Amino acid sequence: MNALGYDFTQLNPREKRLAKEHLAIEELCRNNTFIEYKVVEREELLKGSPPKIYQVQYQLKSIVNIDHHQNPIIGNRHTIEIRLPKHYPVEAVSCYAVTDVWHPNIKWDGKYKGRICGNIKDFGKTYSLDMLILRIAQILQFKNYLAENVPPYPEEEKAAKWVREYAEPLGILDKFNGLNEANIPSSPIDLNSLQQTRETQEAKTDNKPKPKAPKPLGISIRKKEGKRHDPNKQDNPSTHPNAFSGIKIKRK
Repeated sequence: MNALGYDFTQLNPREKRLAKEHLAIEELCRNNTFIEYKVVEREELLKGSPPKIYQVQYQLKSIVNIDHHQNPIIGNRHTIEIRLPKHYPVEAVSCYAVTDVWHPNIKWDGKYKGRICGNIKDFGKTYSLDMLILRIAQILQFKNYLAENVPPYPEEEKAAKWVREYAEPLGILDKFNGLNEANIPSSPIDLNSLQQTRETQEAKTDNKPKPKAPKPLGISIRKKEGKRHDPNKQDNPSTHPNAFSGIKIKRK
């Protein structure tokens, strides 16, 4: 038995997996005060059954909307719902923002409002749910986002366009520092001038001469035998350079 009351000898293989995930989430939230969670629904209608639906509360700064001047409205508390499907971990989890979040990778409105797209299909197979919760923290902080109109494409094009054409040119957002409130304008910005400045910067970048590839030196290097790098394998999100620096994961 443990603090959450699981008796693993009484659980089937799926329930054991879900129970271990629950213990990892409990430990993560115990060690990080800005993350909380509650169980919405359990695998079975029994007190000792592990959860299959979570709501996770984040106390951190993110963008919940924009005003009529295109400037971001900052919120400090956000709720995300994580659902584990019947065939988890073979089938990917689904994640939705319950509270409003203005983000290129979170659906803003319509039938799938709140749906989070953040390369989470391998969570459950390769990574655990506590790592998924950390990935969502990065997304909310804008330390992990895709705004460019390229594959796999933003989930919410309206927010992505705002990021590309307004927030990034003004330095309100960037992937290294996330959200920078100091750069939010105190007065309305001339959007036409901003667009011209952006186009000028892009033209200068496009016209820069590309560096020439170095000539081969004719040196033969013998490669050491070792593990081959799998280009399809994702980096561990807990070691990503954009990982949330204040997060603690204590492993037994």
